[in-house]
Amino acid sequence: MMARRGQPGSAGMVIETVTSDGVKAVVAVEGEIDMSNSDDLRSYLQRYVAAGYERIAVDMSGVSFVDSTGLRAVVMTSLDLRAVGEVTVRNPSPIVRALIDLSGLQETLPIEASDPEDRV
Repeated sequence: MMARRGQPGSAGMVIETVTSDGVKAVVAVEGEIDMSNSDDLRSYLQRYVAAGYERIAVDMSGVSFVDSTGLRAVVMTSLDLRAVGEVTVRNPSPIVRALIDLSGLQETLPIEASDPEDRV
């Protein structure tokens, strides 16, 4: 799949595919995720579910703000994929980690550190 870069500004979010091998994808998200762009994130992740990927790692280290709709986009993708695989949150920024913890979603959205095998 092709990487897509958004432009920070009105939408406030950038999404990029870091690695993709047909089974596992690493998708990096930067900026602000809220109700104005959470559907874009959901659509982007959903392409990997539709293509049969078994694992999606969403790197959220560059996320400066996320609201419940942004987290919901990742949760819904996780629920879609749960029969065949999983979605993990990689290197969550403090704001993302806090929202996952406050929402009680640690089991639905497992947190992982970077994998040195994943190369840009």
